[in-house]
Amino acid sequence: MNVPSPATAADYINAYMDEYYDSLSEENEEIGRFLYESQQARAPGKLLDVACGPSAFYWSLFSPNVGEFHGIDVREDSIDYLRGILATSSEDGTAPRYHEVARWHGLVDVAATTFVQETAKKFRQLTAHDITTRWPYEDASFAFVVSCFGMDHVETPEQFMAVLHEAQRVLETGGTLTLVTLCETQSWQCGDETFACLHTTAESLRVCAAKAGFHVEFLEERLATTAVDRAQGYEKMLFFRGVKI
Repeated sequence: MNVPSPATAADYINAYMDEYYDSLSEENEEIGRFLYESQQARAPGKLLDVACGPSAFYWSLFSPNVGEFHGIDVREDSIDYLRGILATSSEDGTAPRYHEVARWHGLVDVAATTFVQETAKKFRQLTAHDITTRWPYEDASFAFVVSCFGMDHVETPEQFMAVLHEAQRVLETGGTLTLVTLCETQSWQCGDETFACLHTTAESLRVCAAKAGFHVEFLEERLATTAVDRAQGYEKMLFFRGVKI
C-alpha cells in the first residue's frame, strides 16, 4: 500500500488539514451532505471509517445518527493526530473548522460546542493497520462503513477487491458502504506531496462492488469543484452507496 513520506509527520498532517478542512468548501459540503443523507435514513449503529486519515472526526460531524465511531488507517501518525484532536474536542469543542460543520446543522454557540464535544465522545477505537490485509474486527460488527478519498489509495485492483471484501465482511446484513473516491485519475496533489491512487471509473466501481457482495444503491460521477480551483490533480469524483446483500 502506498504510504507518503513527508519530511515530518506533523508538518504533513497540519498542512493537509489546513488545505482541505480549514473551511467548509463547496466540495466538503457536497461530500458531507452525501454522508449525512446516507446515514440519516438508517437506524443508529456503529460506523467504521476506513483509511480514515486525520480527518475522521471532521467527517463524523456529518453523521449525527451514528451511535459509535471507529477508524482504521495505515499511518500511525494520523491515528495519533486523531487521538489528540478527540481528547481536545471532547473537553473544549470550539475549534472553528468543527464549529462550522455544527452551523451547517443549524447549531450555534453553546449548542454547537456541545455537539462537537458529544460527537468526539462517540469515538471508541482508532487502529493503525494496513487495510489491504484482514481488518481486526469481527464479522457483521458495523452498520456503516465509510471512506472519503481513502479506499482507492491502493496499488492494485486485487488490493481494492480485498478492501471491498473486508468492508462486506465487517458490515451487518443490510449495512451500508458509503464511498467518495477520485475518478479517472492515478494521483492527486496536497501541498508539495503527490499521492498515487487506483484509476477508478464508475463502471469499474460498480462491477467490483457487485462482486464483493453489495447491492449498488447509488453511484454517480460528479465534477470536482474546489479541487479544480486548487489544481489538486483531479477533476471528477465518484459518490457511491451500497448495501450488503
